[in-house]
Amino acid sequence: MTLNKRLDQIELILADVVQKTDRLIESNGRILEIALRADSNAHLAARGVASLTIEMHRRFEKVDQRFEQIDQRFDQQQMQIETLRQEMNQKFVQFEQTQQQILTLLLDRLK
Repeated sequence: MTLNKRLDQIELILADVVQKTDRLIESNGRILEIALRADSNAHLAARGVASLTIEMHRRFEKVDQRFEQIDQRFDQQQMQIETLRQEMNQKFVQFEQTQQQILTLLLDRLK
C-alpha cells in the first residue's frame, strides 16, 4: 500500500473520529443543560418546601398559642362557675336560715 493510500485511510478515520467527537461534545452540552435545569428546578422546589415548612411551623405555633389561650379562658370560666356555685350555696343556706328565723318568729307570735 502506498503512503498516499494509507494517508487517505487515516484521513477518513480521523474525519469520522472528529465527527463523532463533535457529536459527543454537542450531546454533553445538551446533557449539561438538562442537568443545570434539573438542578435549578430542584433548588427552586427545595426553597419552596423550606418556605412551606417554615410557614406551617409558624401557623402551628399560632394554633398552639390559641389553644393555650382558650384553655386558660376555659379554666377561668370553670373557676367563675365554681365561685358562683359556692355563692349560690351560701345564699341558699342564708335563705334557709332566714326562712327558719321567720318561721320561728311567726310561731312565737302565734303562741
